[in-house]
Amino acid sequence: KCLICGKDVLGAERQNHMGKHIMLSLHGITEKNLIAAVATSYPCGSCGGSMSNGACALSIRGRKAISTCREVYEFQIKPASKSTTAKASTNVPIACALCPQTHWKYNMATHLSDSHPHWEITAKKPERIEFETKIALAAASRSTPTAAAV
Repeated sequence: KCLICGKDVLGAERQNHMGKHIMLSLHGITEKNLIAAVATSYPCGSCGGSMSNGACALSIRGRKAISTCREVYEFQIKPASKSTTAKASTNVPIACALCPQTHWKYNMATHLSDSHPHWEITAKKPERIEFETKIALAAASRSTPTAAAV
């Protein structure tokens, strides 16, 4: 069950489902009939709770996301990072190019602002361009979602 809305969500659909909750929250769109709110600080892509203070630690091993979250589900990062009509969310773990931390893609802008406020100036151009491409939101993710989409 989704810890945010209570719906039964199959493992294969969880990444997209939670990504929608997080994206709605990031856009300030309030969903109705939720049983819990998405965390406002570094929401976990598995449960929606805060990853602050070491909760729901995240890493990448090979091509898989590894998490200490109790709601963790197994998925391959590369296929999950592609937005499709059926699965718009591209919220996947991304290793920071500037430090040893790994964050969910939808949290990377906050991480960069909090930990590397001058990263665009200090990062070397080839590495910066590669990293910007990796953290860019797909057009489907960037568009303002609607609460009905979840």
